[in-house]
Formats: sequence, C-alpha cells, structure tokens
Amino acid sequence: MFRLNSLVPELSVSDINKSLNFYLNILSFKLEYQRPEDKFAMLSLNDCQIMIEEINGYWQTGELSYPFGRGINFQITVSAINAKTLEVKFNKAVDFAAADYSVTKGSVKSNIANVVISENKTSAQIE
Repeated sequence: MFRLNSLVPELSVSDINKSLNFYLNILSFKLEYQRPEDKFAMLSLNDCQIMIEEINGYWQTGELSYPFGRGINFQITVSAINAKTLEVKFNKAVDFAAADYSVTKGSVKSNIANVVISENKTSAQIE
C-alpha cells in the first residue's frame, strides 16, 4: 500500500514526457499517480518520493530560467542506472582538461570509458 511521506518536493519541469522518461526508465522510479491533463506525476523509488509538474505559470513566483532548481540539492540513492550513455549539462563552459572522469559507488572508483565534450563546452556525453 502506498504511504505518502511527510515531506514530498514538487519540482517544476520544462517537459513532463522527458522528465518521466528519465525518472521511470533510467532511474527506475515507479509512477504512483498521474494527472496527464495537468502534466503532473507523483513518483517513488524505495523511500524517496517526488512530484513533477510541467511549468504552467500557476505556481510561478518569479522568472524561471534553465536550469531550474539552482540553490537546492537532492540526494537520491538508486541501486543502478540502466543507461549506457549519460548527458551532463553545465551552466557555463567547463575546463574539461582538468576533469576527473570516474564514477564512485561506495569505496569503489571506476574510470569512464569515453567522454565526448560539446563544442561550446557546456555539456558532455559520458559512456
């Protein structure tokens, strides 16, 4: 039986379908509840719960610009990510020459096989 946590963050997203794909198919969240007409969904993964809603102007208290959520961090523990490629986007150009390309799980560190950096150095495809 589904039990609602005492605190569940609701995140504004620019594209509900892309966000649902990420949370459901890559991170393996479960769809608990959805209002497609409102572009709203409630998702869970183990003890984690979040709500996502496509921007509609209703709750907007100021100008939103991508990337949303500046100044807030969430840590979500997942057992595995099913994707073979991950795209990482940055607010500004990054000096990739000094970057450490690795993934750490617990105390085990693994090197990344391949990194393709965008021309403007604001994103990277990691394999």
